[in-house]
Amino acid sequence: MGIKVALFGAGGYANSYVNGLLELAKENEVEFVACVVRTPAKVADNVARLEAAGVKIYPNADALYADWQDKLDLVCFPTGISSHESLTCDALKRGLNVLCEKPVAGSVKAVKNMIAAEKEAGKFVMIGYQHMAAPDILDIKRLIASGEVGKVKKIVVAGIWPRADVYYARNNWAGVKYSDGEPVFDSPINNAFAHYLNISLFFAEQQFDKNATPVEMAAEMYRARKSIETFDTVALNLKTSSGVEIINMFTHAWNVSRGPFIRVECEGGVITWGNFRTWAAYKNGVKIAGKETEDSRMPMFRNALECVKNPGAFRCTLRLAGVQTFCIEEMHKNFEITPVDEYTTRDEESGQLSLAEVERVWMECYENGVMPSATGVVWAKKSEMIKLPEMGF
Repeated sequence: MGIKVALFGAGGYANSYVNGLLELAKENEVEFVACVVRTPAKVADNVARLEAAGVKIYPNADALYADWQDKLDLVCFPTGISSHESLTCDALKRGLNVLCEKPVAGSVKAVKNMIAAEKEAGKFVMIGYQHMAAPDILDIKRLIASGEVGKVKKIVVAGIWPRADVYYARNNWAGVKYSDGEPVFDSPINNAFAHYLNISLFFAEQQFDKNATPVEMAAEMYRARKSIETFDTVALNLKTSSGVEIINMFTHAWNVSRGPFIRVECEGGVITWGNFRTWAAYKNGVKIAGKETEDSRMPMFRNALECVKNPGAFRCTLRLAGVQTFCIEEMHKNFEITPVDEYTTRDEESGQLSLAEVERVWMECYENGVMPSATGVVWAKKSEMIKLPEMGF
């Protein structure tokens, strides 16, 4: 018999899980047996697709588990951030392996609770940072781990993804700090671009199966959209325990997509990566590796299936993903959000905001490896570097 999988959700981002699991079922790699859909009328097309494929629809977790708890090999949670801890811990107590969407949780406390539940259950949790299963990212990490290009010194990432009114209206936790009483701290760096902070931490640590440990931080957080509680534009500067500097810059407040782009500066060369484009590694100016990058969602699903068969297989663990959550929590504890709405323009048809000069500033910062405040742009405000506490996991 095949690996039996259940899914929670069929709308929004969960649609990518519906597509991926249906494809794997068609290839006879999984038995996609059940899906929780709270409001079937909102996702009628996907419900019809699921039912046509033999997937049974349930209104809630209890109903699904009543039929399948002792039969499932993996349960998937592409759900809101505030639900990750409770859903994951409940599934682990039921003896189930979990694929949970990123970010792992809204707080370090929740991450610790999930780690404890995983240990007690003797099952695995994989966090859906899909790039952590992608061949290109793993090839780069192996190159870094080999030491061929020398020790990593600095990592710079820049990304611009427009997000208009519809994005912030899609649920009740977009752009908020807390949802259902749980911390979510929704923002570019804790949602759409969370992958790239996680990748930065992954590349900054030479040991293959670890993320780097941040020990210092500075953060510039800007709110162009007045209606949100958090921010839509951010620059984060980290120093790790091994002396690597990380700069991440992300914004939703511009009308053209750019990147994200990653540059890893090493003692003996440089590695560059572009989203759905190419990656390349250079040693002493000579290209030594690289190829086109690919979509990483299917490798993520296949990675989860590999872990069902071999729980010791590499995956994005709770501890790996938890470093990103630690960074987000410390940002909100220690740094203020700067309103910059007076420097924005708005497209009235789409509701897309554009922060003055942000594309130019992002590209300048990427090329020079500096924070926005170093460029002299009128809306930027410098923050001081602070020391961070121990993560505790």
